[in-house]
Amino acid sequence: MQKIKHQLLLLSVLILLALSPVVSADENQTNVMFVLGTDVNEASLTTMSSHPNITSNLTVTIFNSTENVPTGFNFSNYSVIFLESQSEGVVNDWQANLTSNLTTAKDNGCSVIGYNLSSNITLPNVDLYSNDYTDIERYWIQGGDNNTESMLKFMGQKFCGAWENETIPEPVILQSKQKITYIINSDTSRYYLSQVLSERSVITDNFNVTVMSGAEAANLSDVSDQDVIMLYMIGANELPEFKDELLAAKASGSQIGLFGMSDVYGIGTIDMENVPHSAMKDYLYNSGYTNMEDWVRCIGATLEDVYVEYSAPAAPSIPDHGIYHPDAFPRVFENSTEYLEWYASNGYNASAPTIGVIASYNIEKTTLLHTTDDAIINNLESKGYNVIFSTYKVCTNDVDYFTQNGTVLIDSIISLKGFSLNYGDQEKGVEYLEGYGVPVIKGVLDYYQAVRLGSQTYSRTP
Repeated sequence: MQKIKHQLLLLSVLILLALSPVVSADENQTNVMFVLGTDVNEASLTTMSSHPNITSNLTVTIFNSTENVPTGFNFSNYSVIFLESQSEGVVNDWQANLTSNLTTAKDNGCSVIGYNLSSNITLPNVDLYSNDYTDIERYWIQGGDNNTESMLKFMGQKFCGAWENETIPEPVILQSKQKITYIINSDTSRYYLSQVLSERSVITDNFNVTVMSGAEAANLSDVSDQDVIMLYMIGANELPEFKDELLAAKASGSQIGLFGMSDVYGIGTIDMENVPHSAMKDYLYNSGYTNMEDWVRCIGATLEDVYVEYSAPAAPSIPDHGIYHPDAFPRVFENSTEYLEWYASNGYNASAPTIGVIASYNIEKTTLLHTTDDAIINNLESKGYNVIFSTYKVCTNDVDYFTQNGTVLIDSIISLKGFSLNYGDQEKGVEYLEGYGVPVIKGVLDYYQAVRLGSQTYSRTP
């Protein structure tokens, strides 16, 4: 009888909430809702949401994985909504309620957090990958009562004006860390992996990652404790140096994937050529910061059953300006110091002349569109010159592309730009050129030049 009364009471509350008018999130600033699609963290969330440390500032509503959000539910009654592991169909059903759906709630100031959702669900407006909110994911992944309490307080601080003067502790690491070793002959991917490991605590909370080149792996010792080992483009002269260590790791249960090379010793255990794991190669092929982070996440989720969300490989984000080199792409260097640090071990000759090249427009976003640029850079380098390839920004802003701390690095300039180098202020553009104090050669690109790939032709504009 008591259970029936509880169910009737809950039903009555939900009906009242559903029938209540749409209000702004500010009017319900302390109301937080979780809609769970799994039982991960359900127990701790249920416990801590009713704890006095939380109820003093927040009212938390939880729909677990077996409960359905009622038809016509008023999402605008909440300041924060956390959606976990929900299907696209379920979310679309909520959206069919035109008067109080999630879009309306967002318009009224609600913060929507999504975790492990389909990429087709674009409703969340809180970016857990950002520095402002990454701790929410860190607490959520680790779980447990203490982390859940900290997460609720963190959300209260960020979205509800609660616990403003309280210092919230770092997450307590409760989950075992998966061990991953990358042995990859890709300078750019190793660079981005290293950046991720130095900046993303959510990754180092959950993974012990080691990154090295094929040459560095020659000194490899016992790796049989590694959960996953990934190899890429290891040379025929490099692999024999550490193949015994890899075979020992395989015998100990390590999962090993390799691509861009032949598996002459039968080392691999992961089928990297067919779905589902063939998609992992695209993280490296696309490269970039986000892809490297998602590669780590994908390995954990798909190979080691780690509870962590990940996204599919995607085209990397390429800035419009900076210093470009085909051997580093998609990495684009922010300044000459960063570029020369990389260039020093990638062909730079301190005693050779350096030519600055001004691109036809912005830094292109794909390798294909850099075909002409690459041909120019490779031709100049083959003749013994150093090259700094940048954009018209060298004639519009005080940037350290062709200079380093006020010192001019170039001996001449080739401009590929079709129009004024400084469209807004041509005289200022001339001043910048004169400031470099080197000869300027005007390169001419054929407007109708094209790159042919298979049956498709891609235009290459100047």
